[in-house]
Amino acid sequence: LKVKQVPFHAECPLGIGVLLEGDAAFYGADGMYEYYSSRDYRRQDLQWRVYWDGCSWAVQHTRVPPAVIPADTCVDDVATANFMFCMADETYNAHICPQI
Repeated sequence: LKVKQVPFHAECPLGIGVLLEGDAAFYGADGMYEYYSSRDYRRQDLQWRVYWDGCSWAVQHTRVPPAVIPADTCVDDVATANFMFCMADETYNAHICPQI
């Protein structure tokens, strides 16, 4: 990580930012980070940030929890259940599903 020291209040026509390159590309952290606060720079996609943790600069990736896949809604198929158990005519059971 190369650090260029400039006065904090320096006039920069393109703004203040951090450019990560080199080994950072291996982790997908490379790119331009825009000024967010005096101790926090964030990449435009908001997936990564560079921040001052009080002792050193750190790079952090946003961890998004995996999406919860809703359970399939199961609908009873009375006709198919009766067919599977060879129940027809007088043995047909309209309430077979809760019983199996």
